[in-house]
Amino acid sequence: MKTIRYKKLNGRIQFPDELEKGFKFLLEDSKDGEHLISFGKPKRSIDQNSLMFMWFRCLSEDTKSEVMDFYQYYCEKFLGERCTYKDGKFSGGTSTLPTDKFTTFLNKIQADAASEFRVILPIPEDIYWEEFYNQFK
Repeated sequence: MKTIRYKKLNGRIQFPDELEKGFKFLLEDSKDGEHLISFGKPKRSIDQNSLMFMWFRCLSEDTKSEVMDFYQYYCEKFLGERCTYKDGKFSGGTSTLPTDKFTTFLNKIQADAASEFRVILPIPEDIYWEEFYNQFK
């Protein structure tokens, strides 16, 4: 499937000439037969922290453990930090991780969950993401 992205801001299409060229190219490039053009907004990405806690809710449900237990477990296991949760606030843990380090942290969690708990934790690009997202958001 081929896709054309465009942006509309304040009721105006941004870069309309490029959009027109894209449509023209797709129409000319298409093979004989019936085709479908549909419009929709792309799925928004989910931030790393939200993804992590969705995963922890999934693991919690699967293992009957507390969500925060997974947070503490993985912070200690992969960050070497003691993370505490007291009076609705965290200390230590992931709050100061830059994006690249958080990505590494999430990759380690995903691998560990698969090997230790036999749970596959999806990412937004995975085929079953929508179902997972709706269940654990």
